[in-house]
Amino acid sequence: MWVRGFRAHTISGRGFNLFKPLRRHFRATPSYRLGKKFFDQKLYKEAAAIYEIAITNETSKNYVQDMFYYGYALYYANNRKDSKPDPVALQKAATAFSKVIESSPTTQDAYIFLARTNSLLEINDAMAKNYQDYIKVVTDKGPEELAKETTKKKLVEAYNNIGAFYAATNDKAKAKGQMP
Repeated sequence: MWVRGFRAHTISGRGFNLFKPLRRHFRATPSYRLGKKFFDQKLYKEAAAIYEIAITNETSKNYVQDMFYYGYALYYANNRKDSKPDPVALQKAATAFSKVIESSPTTQDAYIFLARTNSLLEINDAMAKNYQDYIKVVTDKGPEELAKETTKKKLVEAYNNIGAFYAATNDKAKAKGQMP
């Protein structure tokens, strides 16, 4: 059986069925697939429009994921050098990330993107709190999570931004305390 260029079969007796992961992928809602296609092509405004429709169905099994990608798309659509950020869209992104955090408190990237969104909105106290929450979530996940390169980079970002926030508010003790 062929599915978009992939043939479903067991590969050379190793017990790996190529069709199983594909079948799970294609069960996703059409709005998710369409939104993801736009997102992957860096058409963030178009992806956000699709996800905005998708998140109206709160009973969807992909609701939290759609909400995350909605915020994600809005963030990237407004974090371009060639355009001025739209505060209304960024507020929608912040709301989306907050809902993801409420539904799935261990989704660490929701915290970091909420912090980045609040930075673009220049809500620096909320930004610092979101970065602190990110640090707590990844730390609670343990050494395996902390050892990942992407996590390390995001931790550096978090500590730098929290330190800069406290330095700007003349709280030098807290600024220095942000060093891991």
